[in-house]
Amino acid sequence: MSTKSSQKITFVIHALQMGGAERVLTFLANSLVERGYDVSIITLDSSERGSYFPIKPGVDVTYLNVLTAGAGIVRRFYSIIQRLWMLRRTLKHHKSGVVVAFVDITNITTLLASVGLGIPVLVAERSDPFTHVIPCFMKIMRQITYHWAHYVVTQTQGARTYFQWLPCEKVVVIPNPVPQDSPPLFEVRTCQKIISVGRLVPSKNHGLLIHAFAAVAKTHPTLTLTLYGEGAERKNLESIIAAHNLTTRVHLPGAVSQVKRYMRKADLFIFPSAYEGFPNALAEAMAAGVPVIASKCSGNTDLVVHEKTGILVEVNSQEQLTAAIIALAQDHEKRQCLALGAYYALGAFRPDVVVQQWEALIHKVLTGKALVDSP
Repeated sequence: MSTKSSQKITFVIHALQMGGAERVLTFLANSLVERGYDVSIITLDSSERGSYFPIKPGVDVTYLNVLTAGAGIVRRFYSIIQRLWMLRRTLKHHKSGVVVAFVDITNITTLLASVGLGIPVLVAERSDPFTHVIPCFMKIMRQITYHWAHYVVTQTQGARTYFQWLPCEKVVVIPNPVPQDSPPLFEVRTCQKIISVGRLVPSKNHGLLIHAFAAVAKTHPTLTLTLYGEGAERKNLESIIAAHNLTTRVHLPGAVSQVKRYMRKADLFIFPSAYEGFPNALAEAMAAGVPVIASKCSGNTDLVVHEKTGILVEVNSQEQLTAAIIALAQDHEKRQCLALGAYYALGAFRPDVVVQQWEALIHKVLTGKALVDSP
């Protein structure tokens, strides 16, 4: 038996539906199986829902079906105990060499369930803990249980600073993988298509973007703005669009599959979020070779270097956002320079680079040694 397959890697997550954490976990599981590791996934969800993302045949998946809590304090307490017991029993049965848990609440659950089993646990934070709200009790439990983890993995340097109450060597930054297309090709043309991608929720600041675009639209009659995504803010955004008489120039087509093909046709990508964990849409736009304007929040600042790989504006500043749009819309050469800078900077986020970082960390936990030879 090979060294790689001699000890199992088990991933734990609440569900395998559509989402950034689910996408990265299945990517890692599939990649590590291809590299010769024995990999399994435990999900608290039901097998009836299955996995949104494809999972390679070599990855074993166990569905615990323990997500439903029921009504009432007693039933909720019982469901929590059942969840812990089921997960603990499954971890013992798997006899894993290392467990990797994803998402804060599931991380806490996994650390509690594995007490006394002698299995090293890595936990992955998938949002910005400064802004992502979890119940106060869970915050306390996170501060207690994360000390038991072998490593805490964050997606950004900004998120890493939240865990200053942990030994610094225990907190590791590994970004999300960002696939890259071939280098972008530019035509000499005016800026016409501006896009943004993200759920239509308040934190994405689409309303602010529409207000800023309205100011730009007065002097740039050929510009259009398209917001790809769906969410509870749709009606509010439609009202803002109507109030500015922009129904023919600002479009809300909803969520679309393979959004990259729309990115490649865009002249400018704008991402004005109030906060981010890891900004996948922004990363994908940069990897597609689209010049970007982004808000100066954690996550975005981990990707964008101001005036080199994009333009950063203050969070919630409509004035700065308007000025940045006008400046780039009028300067094709700068758009091209920023887009090329972003494309080549994203090489550090290539899937093969990211999976190597995860493999090195897991190998260190399994063997106590650094990974010296890449597969």
